[in-house]
Amino acid sequence: MNAFLLLTLVAGAFAASCRHDDHTTWTETQVIDLVTSHMNRDGDNVISELNIGIEFVLKYDHNFRNGVELHEFTKQWVKTYHDEVALATHIFQHLDMDSSGSLDTDDIAPLIARVDTSGDGLVQVNEFKAYLKAIYNAC
Repeated sequence: MNAFLLLTLVAGAFAASCRHDDHTTWTETQVIDLVTSHMNRDGDNVISELNIGIEFVLKYDHNFRNGVELHEFTKQWVKTYHDEVALATHIFQHLDMDSSGSLDTDDIAPLIARVDTSGDGLVQVNEFKAYLKAIYNAC
């Protein structure tokens, strides 16, 4: 019985760390809306390769190595969106399409292909929101 209780507490501790946890301001849905609004600054409702590159590669690349490493991504994501580090790590893993440990331009086309559920070659804001929601839910 004690082993079961300990296992339950440990599993709960790990599960609790991978979630959106901003008790003061934003809900998960508000964060997803904010992320997509940052990416769709031109208001055309399409998230292009350029939009993704600017948002996740240029803005997050603090060491200027033409790629965003995990520690850079998690630091910026947590600072901007107030998520837990474990959730930011989980998001990074779903954006790092080639599993290289770095977000760079090589990840953008495969990411667009994965997120484009309509198959029209474009990523609509709602498709990217659905992708982020699925990432949050899978964490």
